[in-house]
Amino acid sequence: MAAEKKSVTITIRGKKFPFRTEADSQRVQQVVEFVNKRLDELDSKGGLRPNVGSADTRLMMLALLNIADECITHKQNLGEIKERSENLLAEIAFDL
Repeated sequence: MAAEKKSVTITIRGKKFPFRTEADSQRVQQVVEFVNKRLDELDSKGGLRPNVGSADTRLMMLALLNIADECITHKQNLGEIKERSENLLAEIAFDL
């Protein structure tokens, strides 16, 4: 049975965003902290050009692209690990 969705309000870079989620509050807080940390890291690098759209919007977009890239990389790595482990298991079964 799926968990019931609840309304929560998170704060990203001082702005409040309400939404509904099935995730527990500890997981939501972990995600919020991760996003805020990534935004702070990108902001400290100063890679955004001034006067080109909203700096916060561009910063959030950059963070999302970085996070999505990391997720895709990790998924690919997990796929490779799964394939290798299946091959090793097949070799072990063959040797028995």
